[in-house]
Amino acid sequence: SIQQDVERSPSGVYLQGKFDLSVQKEPYTAFATALGDLCCRASDILGRAAFERFQEETIKNLDSLELHLLHGIIPSMGLIAPEKEFRADFRSSIKMGDQKNRLHYGFLKFIRVASAAFCPLVIFLDDLQRADVSSLELIKVLISDQVHTNLMIIGTYRSNEVNANLSTMIQDLRTQSNRKSSTEQFSTEQFQLPGRGSKERFSTDKFQLPVRGSKERFPTEKFQLPGRGSKERFSTEKFLLPVEGSRRQLLLPKRSSTSTLMVSSEEILATSNFLTLTELSLGNLTVKDVRQITMDLLSLTDESIATPLAQILQRRTLGNPNFLKTLINVLHDDNLLSFNVGTMQWTWDLDEIEKSSFATDNVVDLTRGAIQRNASEEMKQLLLCVACLGNICEEKYIGLVWQKSSAGDTSESLLQQLLKQAVKQMFLEQIGTSQFRYCHDAVKEAVISLIPQDEFDALRQRIGGILFEELTEEELEAMLFLVADLLHNSDRMDSKLSQLLLRAAEKAKGVSAFSSASFYASYGIKRMQNMCQGDGHLGVKLHSIAAEAERCLGNLTQAKLLCEAIIGQNCVPNIEKMQAHKILIDMLW
Repeated sequence: SIQQDVERSPSGVYLQGKFDLSVQKEPYTAFATALGDLCCRASDILGRAAFERFQEETIKNLDSLELHLLHGIIPSMGLIAPEKEFRADFRSSIKMGDQKNRLHYGFLKFIRVASAAFCPLVIFLDDLQRADVSSLELIKVLISDQVHTNLMIIGTYRSNEVNANLSTMIQDLRTQSNRKSSTEQFSTEQFQLPGRGSKERFSTDKFQLPVRGSKERFPTEKFQLPGRGSKERFSTEKFLLPVEGSRRQLLLPKRSSTSTLMVSSEEILATSNFLTLTELSLGNLTVKDVRQITMDLLSLTDESIATPLAQILQRRTLGNPNFLKTLINVLHDDNLLSFNVGTMQWTWDLDEIEKSSFATDNVVDLTRGAIQRNASEEMKQLLLCVACLGNICEEKYIGLVWQKSSAGDTSESLLQQLLKQAVKQMFLEQIGTSQFRYCHDAVKEAVISLIPQDEFDALRQRIGGILFEELTEEELEAMLFLVADLLHNSDRMDSKLSQLLLRAAEKAKGVSAFSSASFYASYGIKRMQNMCQGDGHLGVKLHSIAAEAERCLGNLTQAKLLCEAIIGQNCVPNIEKMQAHKILIDMLW
């Protein structure tokens, strides 16, 4: 795999982050996960001397404001570079749009330093169709930069779930790539990865990562991966390797060693001529692919024995690899596929499999059936709690919400037992010593579908309330966006919830995630009974943040309405109306 090839290099690093549906409004989540992992692992990978040089270069290249902004997104950034002292009034004097450029440029400079220290540096971003607008803009900045000589960004998305923001980003990259190809043509060469069970080893001649100090760049040869996915063909774009699921896209960037200073994504895209777009397509597993998998899995050597079973499996799963894995597990659980100890061979009845397995292209239905058959009620409740806690969940928070939201035995010993069973049954996978996540999106979707949507929404609000009440102030700050997402649609009409949403809006505004800031502020306003409710005129603050965020997003009519709502309130002192007047004045320019 690419990860193994990358980490074979002494200083190579493969990082990964995922955009999760349950915290879709939280900005930069995948980058926070990936770069947070880099900060935690850097000293072990580089060694003491190289790590100290990495720290020195980071501190030297990033100014106090950029470090402050990055610390707000990547908590473990302090392991690399502590925050520098800076004047708070200096930050407030910078317009919100300019602050966003400073944040993106801070990301850019940090990754430039990292790509010089780690060779190569590969960042994998999963589920781009769920990415927030700010993350998509940052991706454009990073992959269009002309300095990163040792960086590869790999991203995936389901092409049948592409939204307008992702479509715009892809089109911008295609336009830039076409501008490049109009001046210089690149040849492509197809090659096939060895099939499952093949003794042939993957050749690195076709895919060679650059060596430290070399002027060699990442290759742009087009290649075909073994068929994976559901009905649709998997198409790729500019910097990705696909992941199981619906149609996904791939993009592989080529970098230049030419150095230039950029301060915004628009300027980078407008001036960069070093962007090469390569589109790849992954289809479904064929009968031949499924037969090879079946032969490897069941230790078969005779293709004629494996073919009838492979034909049924391929027809039932439509070649979706995750669906195939789930179906094989279901057949084994139902004793339709079993190991005969007497003959030391796997046995099955094709007629019974034909009768029992069903033709559907919905892997969620099949996974849900497996969960209903194999999971206890305590296990189902635990899995539902995990589904509310984002992409990667800490064990202590899983235990907290499960124990507070469940009836019956909620002992620590039972929790440990259930987590082990969930990992063994491939519902969850363990990361490190105390973190867990779902093995696949289809498993998470199947768990959520175990109960009606209104019951799941109520569970989310109940878990959000538990976290809001039980977390320490430091823990709540770290999980602020998650808790706000769980509670934003609550029926509660109190100032505490509005205060929480105000904190989330301010934090989103602080990292220039204007869409998220507007979202949280708008829901905070809905949770209040009147403009002047709460200490310190909470409603005025929420309206001001929402107005400023809408202005930065270009929604001037909505921004004007929010400002006028503040100005028209007699209970609001004139001095507190100044921010609304300032926003209206800024809109004139």
